[in-house]
Amino acid sequence: MQRVLHLILLSLTLLTATACSTDKDSEPAPALEGRWNFERSQTYSAQGTLLPIPLPGIIPTPHYLEVHGTQVSKYLVGSTATVVPTYVYDASQSTLVGQDGIISRIEELTKNTLRIRTPTFVASQGPITDPVVRYDVVSYYTR
Repeated sequence: MQRVLHLILLSLTLLTATACSTDKDSEPAPALEGRWNFERSQTYSAQGTLLPIPLPGIIPTPHYLEVHGTQVSKYLVGSTATVVPTYVYDASQSTLVGQDGIISRIEELTKNTLRIRTPTFVASQGPITDPVVRYDVVSYYTR
């Protein structure tokens, strides 16, 4: 009987030891707040194909983003003037909504990297009745 009791106690001890987790606490979600320096951008067709060269009118100028609360301002490098549009950050949707109504999506946010996809509309090169063509510009930022 004592052997059975010892086996039960040993089983409970082993079960308790294996039930404890050694996982570290997950890190808190990175904050968007602060300054983000523009690194580069890539342009994609509406079908998701990477375009080899930037399209006319889509070539980005060196800039950085300043995020304070829900307000996101864009500044040209070497300037203190805000570039229009400014954006409003919606954390629940991971989006930036521009004053022009265009919604940009935050695709990646880590402690030191930020990737934003923005739909961009360019008039086609055909007849004036041709529709506007949509491209996606993916911008990469670092702290």
